[in-house]
Amino acid sequence: MNTGQAARFDKLLADGHMYLERGQISSARNRFREAAKLAPNDPRGHFFLGAALLALGEAGEALPALRNADRLAPDNADVATNLGLALAGSGDNTAACAALERAAALRPQDGRIKINLANVLIDGGAASRALDVLTDAGNSVDALLARAHALIALDRPAEALDMARAARALEPGSPDIAEAERVARRKLGGFGDVADSVAAVDESIATAGGEATAPVELLSLRATRLLYLDGGAGARTQNAHLAAGRRRETMRAFDAPARKAETERPLRVGFVSPDLRAHSVMNFLLGPLAAFDPTRLEIHLYSNTPEPDRITERAKALVHGHRDIRAMDGEAAARRIRDDDIDILIDLAGHTGGNRLDVFGYRPAPIQMTWLGYPFSTGMKRVQYRLSDPVADPPDLARPGYTERFLYLDRFLCYAPLDAHAPPKPRSDDRPIVFGAFNNLDKYDPGTLRHWARIMARLPGATLIIRQRDLRHAQTSAAWRDRLAEHGFDPQRVDLGPFDDSRPHAQFAIHDDVDICLDPLIYNGTTTTCNALWMGVPVIVVAGEPHASRVGASIMAAAGLPEFVARDEDAAIEKIIALAQDRARLAAYRRGLRDRLQTSPLCDAAGFARDFEAKLRLVWREYCAKA
Repeated sequence: MNTGQAARFDKLLADGHMYLERGQISSARNRFREAAKLAPNDPRGHFFLGAALLALGEAGEALPALRNADRLAPDNADVATNLGLALAGSGDNTAACAALERAAALRPQDGRIKINLANVLIDGGAASRALDVLTDAGNSVDALLARAHALIALDRPAEALDMARAARALEPGSPDIAEAERVARRKLGGFGDVADSVAAVDESIATAGGEATAPVELLSLRATRLLYLDGGAGARTQNAHLAAGRRRETMRAFDAPARKAETERPLRVGFVSPDLRAHSVMNFLLGPLAAFDPTRLEIHLYSNTPEPDRITERAKALVHGHRDIRAMDGEAAARRIRDDDIDILIDLAGHTGGNRLDVFGYRPAPIQMTWLGYPFSTGMKRVQYRLSDPVADPPDLARPGYTERFLYLDRFLCYAPLDAHAPPKPRSDDRPIVFGAFNNLDKYDPGTLRHWARIMARLPGATLIIRQRDLRHAQTSAAWRDRLAEHGFDPQRVDLGPFDDSRPHAQFAIHDDVDICLDPLIYNGTTTTCNALWMGVPVIVVAGEPHASRVGASIMAAAGLPEFVARDEDAAIEKIIALAQDRARLAAYRRGLRDRLQTSPLCDAAGFARDFEAKLRLVWREYCAKA
């Protein structure tokens, strides 16, 4: 470079840093990009360009710049660190670990590099190695939290809880720490700790200055935990969702799009989810994705999925576009969606972990909805619609706490199992009745346990199998044995444990050992109920009032199985006892339920897709009429 070019280069770098200090990252990126072009052999322009792109959540676009910087400055630990983070954000954990290990070797006393390396190792399934890396990473909040995550991954929840508590003592208002505590508590004991976890989150919110200043993730975490206590029926749960929703809408929303609103053109529809992988949500999304008519809906996926897998690839193959938004902040992801000209943006997660309601706060699409992955309102006024059906959310039942209008589908679920297991095996008539319960342990509230204990008391020879992954922990199993005994169960008649992963498709195969599945009262099963029916196992459900307590009734209506729905607990018990005493009927269900399911509206992906397309078109026409 000549003297003038060198001066211009230095000015571009200085301007870029000035914009960074002001929070104007896009402007900083533009200056650094110009600097990198002006001086292609100077690593600084490439490095700062890569750093700005990382800050914008554009890990893939940062890679070329950071590779150039690494080529020009192979002994720079900062360059190697950012290269590792960009590789991790792009899904290449192996290369990310190599880059971060090189950075750690270049600067062995830097605990921050070791924490970054440990987090990538944990994401890649190498939690034991991550713990070794963290041995001399110090005791900062981030180091303690990384150790907690590694210990959770290694099924050492008691130690993980100690680490999370130590981190919380240093940073009481952190939502990430609260979530780590919640996960560790759940692994240690299940429902008995739901109320305790709510209290812990409340304490963190208060320490952080209350609802107005606490991290919004804490407000979402509290809202989700409260659902296990009342399903959304209580004012506290409703207000918690409204408080979380309000905080998601403090930013200025984008202006309405300038493009012309045409009523009959193909609609560009975006789905936003952290669960585009082997997750329960995908049992209800893949079927519709395969059935949507591309001349009516052009589907785009916006993925916040932490560990993409073969199901992610299946989903990507079915849609027009897919973008990974994990590394993008809310505004960057929203601008990307706005630039993609999305007409209708649909949230699939509600307030669950990994949600991107922050994106919806910017209102990047003229119509925004929530569907499928959460049994309550977002609490956000900028999300205009909630997709449901008249059984799950009857029009004549009040829904306090909801901010969205209901948009009724004929049915809100369309089931297609991710893995089609072999046909159900017949059960011997001379065996004692075996009940099964395979839901998230947090759903087994005291009322549900009392209900089940009454059933077991009426059938003295029956046994109950409870399977959940967390029951592989000795502490969890012991806590649950005590809890069941407190509610009147004979411990000798209950088989507690994890799924047997040595059996192919274990969550289906377990039904070979079961006659009837039991459903939680407050927070119904969804995938577990459908899986049971698929395997020829009846599930008797109670139709409650909140959405969470009516999902079972919605499933049975779509499946054409009204005989499996009871009006209250007493009626459910009588149905279960009558069914348990009728072996011929049980055998008939075992032989025929799968065929009934496959030919029912619940599994009619084409019919679901046509209805979905038509309902979205209705609200689009309504929007165009007002635009």
